Amino acid sequence: LQFDQLLSFARFWYLPETEDELAEECGFVGMADRNAGTPPGNWQLNENCKYLSKSIENAALKGAKHWLEKRLGEISGGSADEDTRELKKMCTSTNPCVYSEQWARRDALVIRRDEKVVLEQAISKVQEMSGGKKSRRRRRKGQKSSNIDEL
Repeated sequence: LQFDQLLSFARFWYLPETEDELAEECGFVGMADRNAGTPPGNWQLNENCKYLSKSIENAALKGAKHWLEKRLGEISGGSADEDTRELKKMCTSTNPCVYSEQWARRDALVIRRDEKVVLEQAISKVQEMSGGKKSRRRRRKGQKSSNIDEL
């Protein structure tokens, strides 16, 4: 799931309009549509959707932050930095990984640490967006700004 897909889902979650209205007016794509060949989890909702308001955007950002923080809290172990320090102690030239269990533990720790890093980066991005900072994306000359840029 990419960050823009997460925001599309969160915006959809807080909008009162139907899926059909959002699809017609805002290019909404939600769950997989087997008939159209849409892949699962490919959430899309145009940022310039006429139904988006400041209150909907704030609710979506708050919801996204809550979901990300909840997932981060569900991951065992310490912080990503603590996982990195632990990794530096594993499978070194002076302490080599000899058994497959040691490699499996190391690989699991890498995955756990990387998931924490991704979640922490996503939370930071949501916090930045919640702080009222404007989008850093550049518009092409003559391109209409989205409703979100005006928030």
